Amino acid sequence: MRESVIPFNIPTHLSRRTTSEVLNQYLHGQVEEDQCDHLVKKLFGSHAFLTKSCTHSLEVIAKLIGFNGAEEVIMPAYAFPSLATAFITAGAKLVFADSGLNHPNVDVHEIERLITPKTKALVVLHYGGCACDMEKIQGLTRKHNIILVEDAA
Repeated sequence: MRESVIPFNIPTHLSRRTTSEVLNQYLHGQVEEDQCDHLVKKLFGSHAFLTKSCTHSLEVIAKLIGFNGAEEVIMPAYAFPSLATAFITAGAKLVFADSGLNHPNVDVHEIERLITPKTKALVVLHYGGCACDMEKIQGLTRKHNIILVEDAA
């Protein structure tokens, strides 16, 4: 019986033209960018803004919300650091909400307990593809007139 072996470190023989095309797409990416723009406009209309990463999206939204240094944003304590830094650099005061007992997402009761008159925004993270209880969370943000940011990356 012959073993199946995955070849390792075998040089690829590509033409100069192919290599040039691949590098050009990587460096400039215009075809991919045009296709993405077309798809987004088809699905969402003209009210969508593409970024290269979730971190960049969070930085943009934090600046668009605008914080005065005293205003608070509630966010999960269990999250990637760029979630917090996006809002710190925008001037927000961070308030961390604990996870639920049986899952890594923020606990809705904990969020409600942390809301103060200084709370301007709430960021929820659907950790590991597990969705938060958005009906309850949206109810809280409407009730307290708080901006809701959803991180579903």
